[in-house]
Amino acid sequence: MATKEKFEPGLVATLIVFALVNVLLAVHYWQEEKEVREWVNQREQYWNSYFESLKNQSHPLTDWEVLQMAIVMTESQFNPQAVGKDGDWGIFQQVPIYVAECNRILSLRGEDMRYTHQDSFDIAKSIEMFNLLQSHYNPDQDIDQGIRYQNKASWYKKRVKENIEFIQRMEEVRKQLKSSRDS
Repeated sequence: MATKEKFEPGLVATLIVFALVNVLLAVHYWQEEKEVREWVNQREQYWNSYFESLKNQSHPLTDWEVLQMAIVMTESQFNPQAVGKDGDWGIFQQVPIYVAECNRILSLRGEDMRYTHQDSFDIAKSIEMFNLLQSHYNPDQDIDQGIRYQNKASWYKKRVKENIEFIQRMEEVRKQLKSSRDS
């Protein structure tokens, strides 16, 4: 004689809750995946514009330009709208004190021009501010000193150096492509 199994209400409720939690987790992970895809697409756009600008450049990159790109790659991954958690903005992740120091240097030089923190979002002005500070504190454009003036952390120097090597490899590829096109 077959026995009839009976469902307990608690078991059914647990199964329903389990199913709902799985649906909610699936929706959550789908949303996270969508955000990750958007983030990756945005980074790809920044990288594409960077490589496009390299492709159109007629002269080889100087060591100083390589350093600038490596710092930008480390700081913001070429995102001019990057905002850090400590009030740092733009491609170089410049903080308000950085901008204030640039204005102090301009004042010492007798120049009327002044920067604002908002200028950190402007690529050209960010580069100007970086070069202004470096020319004041690192007039010989020493690469290691340039990295230290941006960030003194040992992990930072290591990451910038890795990015310098990467950019130099990309520069070699660009030169090879240019020479093959020219021949």
